[in-house]
Amino acid sequence: MAQTARYRIPHGVIEVAVESDSVVSARLTADRVGGSRIPWLSEIMQRYNDGDISALGEVSVAQQGPDFRMRAWNAMRTIPAGEVLTYGDLASRAGNPGAARAAGTACALNSVMLFVPCHRIVASNGLGGYAYGLDLKRALLEHEGFELD
Repeated sequence: MAQTARYRIPHGVIEVAVESDSVVSARLTADRVGGSRIPWLSEIMQRYNDGDISALGEVSVAQQGPDFRMRAWNAMRTIPAGEVLTYGDLASRAGNPGAARAAGTACALNSVMLFVPCHRIVASNGLGGYAYGLDLKRALLEHEGFELD
């Protein structure tokens, strides 16, 4: 059974579910921070909020999907904080250079936002989309040191 906890992030609150020391879901929530805490995750989230962006890379994640999607999610985890890739770049890193739309679908179906940083994927002509809205995408990228025009 999953443990859940809520944590403040720049411009929002996420609810995180953990099973066997792996994050299995993370989603933006309208609820306030509160309730139970997962001690090891609380420390990592505090470090992230305090500016240690690399802390999220220490968290194991577990999500299921087809082969290309899994490769895309793994590739997203290799993008350093403060950097972005285009959907086409992500498709190439995931082994299918012509699959920019499929890369976008991988972003949209990412069930562990922040830990698999789909907010670091942008369109070739701008920010692109984000399931939780462009204001949050901008806030996360700025928090991580990416300079927006």
